[in-house]
Amino acid sequence: MPLGLTCLHQGETAECSEGSQVVDIVAVHGLNEDSVDTWTDSCTGINWLRDLIPKRLNWAQILAYGYDASAARFLSKGASISIRETAKDLVNTLYSERESTNRLRRPIIFVCHGIGGIIVKESLIYSSTQDHLRDQFVSTYAILFFGTPHERTRKSTWLDLEKLSTGSWLGRVLSTDRLLRYKKEDVISFQSVTDEFGPLKEHFRMFCFWEELPTKIGGRYEYIVPNTSAVMKLEVVERAGIPTPHLRMTKFDSEFTSSYRTALEALLRYSQDAQRVVARRWDKAVATPSETHTDDRNEPSPLMHHVYSSDTLQENGVGTSQSAMSHSCPLEGSAPEFVVG
Repeated sequence: MPLGLTCLHQGETAECSEGSQVVDIVAVHGLNEDSVDTWTDSCTGINWLRDLIPKRLNWAQILAYGYDASAARFLSKGASISIRETAKDLVNTLYSERESTNRLRRPIIFVCHGIGGIIVKESLIYSSTQDHLRDQFVSTYAILFFGTPHERTRKSTWLDLEKLSTGSWLGRVLSTDRLLRYKKEDVISFQSVTDEFGPLKEHFRMFCFWEELPTKIGGRYEYIVPNTSAVMKLEVVERAGIPTPHLRMTKFDSEFTSSYRTALEALLRYSQDAQRVVARRWDKAVATPSETHTDDRNEPSPLMHHVYSSDTLQENGVGTSQSAMSHSCPLEGSAPEFVVG
């Protein structure tokens, strides 16, 4: 099971200029998964990030981030520490990779599954407070969330799924007494991360996918992440259902699959806009004195308010009364610039 960053596609050399589709796509898996199999169809062996996306986005570098994703690690009382430490590792690892390959300031698009989306949100919160690591925060343009529990989830469901994985490296079956102890407090909430992410929410294009089919666990069927938790209750967010159970949401076996085409369309559209917007962000960021940053996690970073402005959202037709989008393509004129003109 690969840990850290794995390069799935190097990307062709191209000048990073306005209008280009030069981006870094970074995939982050969820619980009971790894950085390769999460995106791979077991029947065909097709990894859609490695085998399909480069056919349409050949300039994109595609990276997959791996970490110790056992359910027990992220569902215990120390879950918040595990999430934060994993998020910090993602920020540092991604910065080192981009710095060593001269790719800093390239636009970033995250693709996340399950708890991976919580880790990405936490990593952006952390990056926004760090002068020397702000590359991830300023450069991130969009995030695709596949079945991320933005509000809450049931511990027992994930632990039952983990028990079904006994044939793999993930097979960490908990003892009966420990499992019962977890079930006494069965619901785990990620609302605190969502609340911290709140001040940043309008700075990124976001697409939330939810599972349309339940997962069979023993003799019952259950939604691992119901759509009420998988779709953020934000004014500017795209959404779509995927007609599979949770663990198959990110496994596309063909470029003709409708769900794959929805994800591809979003990646193509985001890639077309990303370079222009991120370049303007960096122009503003460079002009902003670094000492205006704050390490107080409870207060928004002043840089954030200099580089990004809610006024710009109004100028681009994204008002506070606009409802969340339920289609794969946003309405014309609704894409925020995320930078003061």
